[in-house]
Amino acid sequence: LCFMKVFIKGLNSCAMRRHKLRQYHDFLEAHGHELVSKPEDSDVNIVWTCGFREDVKNNSLQEIQHYQKDYQGETIVAGCVPDIVPDELSQVFSGRVLNWKEDEKKLHDYFKCKDISLSQYSGGYAEAKICDNTEQWRKEHPEIDVTFHDQFIKLVISEGCLYNCSYCSEKLMFPTYRSFPQDELVKACQEVVEKTGCKEVILIADSLGNYGQDNQSSLPQLMNKLFTIDPNLKIALNNLNPANFIQYYDEMVYFIKGGNILHLNLPIQSASNRLLKLMQRPYAKQDIVKIFNFLNEVEFKEFDTHILVGFPGEQEEDVEETIEFLLSHRVKYVLISGYMESPAMPSAFLVDKIPGDVIRHRIERICQRAKDTGILYNADLTTRCTAMNII
Repeated sequence: LCFMKVFIKGLNSCAMRRHKLRQYHDFLEAHGHELVSKPEDSDVNIVWTCGFREDVKNNSLQEIQHYQKDYQGETIVAGCVPDIVPDELSQVFSGRVLNWKEDEKKLHDYFKCKDISLSQYSGGYAEAKICDNTEQWRKEHPEIDVTFHDQFIKLVISEGCLYNCSYCSEKLMFPTYRSFPQDELVKACQEVVEKTGCKEVILIADSLGNYGQDNQSSLPQLMNKLFTIDPNLKIALNNLNPANFIQYYDEMVYFIKGGNILHLNLPIQSASNRLLKLMQRPYAKQDIVKIFNFLNEVEFKEFDTHILVGFPGEQEEDVEETIEFLLSHRVKYVLISGYMESPAMPSAFLVDKIPGDVIRHRIERICQRAKDTGILYNADLTTRCTAMNII
């Protein structure tokens, strides 16, 4: 066999992919390949791309060109972009791809790995926290990018998604949905808790609330198991579909009132019933009103959301309805993404597409309203992308 030096570059803006990149790292290392810390030292550069919104997609395409041009090692493109925007990728890259749905077969083919299955290398599921405060860490360590999730022990509990939102291009690259085994998750989390003393855990998945639908468990069951690790353990929930909060409403109320929940991320996308239906989101406005009213009533303040601007057919009153919802429910933080069309998704066939300049204007207006009322926000008005090196 020809053993190679491999550098893995993560352009992913979502914390879930760190688990996948660690899996690649461990798998390749187990087969005798050397993982290096600099692309200039490698024979092969695996670039894991992100394509969930316009700014990160464009950043991924630019980085692909940079790696091809500036480094001697072969560039292999992995991650979201090969499946989400294959035509745009083909305009700047003609090399080998490592798309997620076929990654095990292609890793075996590309790196001559035959004896060990990729699934044996889960990355441990649990990862220790990096910092206590993201903002302060960035000031002190500008060379190391961190996200909000790095303030917690990160526990990746599943991959893939069972929902069918009409706009979600990420669905194009997800593998078949899989909940990771409950006992293994609890064991991995317990090991990190005991090793580090940290008792704050964030549960991470592409669709958190789907957990357990394929292994006779559920998100509340997993949480209850995790709480047995330590009586002082607290959990943050990332990317919890509001439909799942409603599904487990009594359990969620119990956890929040009991002080077991540190933070909630509940992506609503819109507060317009008309748009929610077009988006094929599995809840209605009255559901998110019920959830957010409860959070306000019990004075639970650590919650944030995502919204999508410029969806086909969106009208000014839909935008205003969403703005008013955010302001009236005192959301702490909102991620504002412009609609990015994928020709393979159902939303591409809807009429009344919103021009790019109108989407930008609406995003700017939402940002200003958020700023005026003290809501923290991030919007895709500039090219920004979280980058993580796995070495």
